[in-house]
Amino acid sequence: MKESLCNDGYKSNKNGESVTALITLRRSRALTKERSSFSLTGMFNVTCNCPIGLHITKHKHERKAFMDLIAEYPSYKYSVFVFDRGYFSEDMFDFMNDNKLFYICRMRENSLLIDSRKDDFTTKMKNGAGIRIVKYAINNKNYYMATNLLYAKHFPISYIKETYGRRW
Repeated sequence: MKESLCNDGYKSNKNGESVTALITLRRSRALTKERSSFSLTGMFNVTCNCPIGLHITKHKHERKAFMDLIAEYPSYKYSVFVFDRGYFSEDMFDFMNDNKLFYICRMRENSLLIDSRKDDFTTKMKNGAGIRIVKYAINNKNYYMATNLLYAKHFPISYIKETYGRRW
């Protein structure tokens, strides 16, 4: 199922690749009387509005669960993944770059990488890797996105905003 969805024409309009959001559901001990807990991490293709992969883990580490999921589904090279603020980390972005995966990830407003005077700029992370920071507003609230879609000409702010918005 996973490969047929992406290979049968469910692609984004801009770059021809799948746009995928990550969904994490958790069952914790607080919700049940049982001692076990697990996380269910799923990939959801926002281009065709359908799930494309699930991974159950015994831990609650969302980033690790995503990396494990990608190991199970290696055919997603050059896909764009959309993440919320909890996934933001240089280790995660290194993993994405090393595996030829693209990302759009919301940032916390207090991130040291943000220059609030700029709407769209490229900078370097601590490890020297390039990262693009995009700012846009919705209802007078600023949103900051980190991405490795570095070329603003091909991926304008409107694309970043629209793609992240499709996650919800």
